Amino acid sequence: MALTSSEIDTLYKKCMHSTTDERISARAIYDYCVSPFMVYCGKFGPEGKKDAITQYQELLFDQGKTHEIQVIKTTY
Repeated sequence: MALTSSEIDTLYKKCMHSTTDERISARAIYDYCVSPFMVYCGKFGPEGKKDAITQYQELLFDQGKTHEIQVIKTTY
């Protein structure tokens, strides 16, 4: 059974309600714009069914974090 956009928005709001300790990240917003279901799967999907992070993805994450730190230092 497919959810409507309204139902997905309601589900997202419930999942990200202020009672949770998690923060909404830029990645979560991007994923939500691409597919709200990605956010749901990331939060509630079984760990065994999630794809493992590749070495290339790790490299991209590291480079992105380094860039973010550098931009923050030089901008602020």
